[in-house]
Amino acid sequence: MLGGGRFTARWGHAVDLAAVVSGVPACSKCIVSLTSDTVGRKPCVDCVNWDTEVKNGLLDFDPPTDFPTDELPACGKLSPLRLTYEVMKCAVTTAHQRFLAGGWSKKNVASYLRVHGLNNEAIAAIT
Repeated sequence: MLGGGRFTARWGHAVDLAAVVSGVPACSKCIVSLTSDTVGRKPCVDCVNWDTEVKNGLLDFDPPTDFPTDELPACGKLSPLRLTYEVMKCAVTTAHQRFLAGGWSKKNVASYLRVHGLNNEAIAAIT
């Protein structure tokens, strides 16, 4: 079911790593912290210090072409998702219902489901 593409480069997560790769490695301040005897780790505003589950905005990414505008947050950027069966099932249900209701085109459905980790074969079966 997972597409192995742009949004699923990390198993179990949906994020456009190519778009945010510069913020993933530890910055120079975090490297010093990691290599010293410092106890605890303070949140960093310059990097995610290899933690791709941090919610500081550095991993937020632009939506792909044809992503449904009604599913965009107010900031206009998408945040990484932890992909579970339930998340994917909900995405499929949402996309299918909105497609049948005429609110979304096939391109909207495909874009939305790719971000949620589905491959082209699964997307074709839904539309």
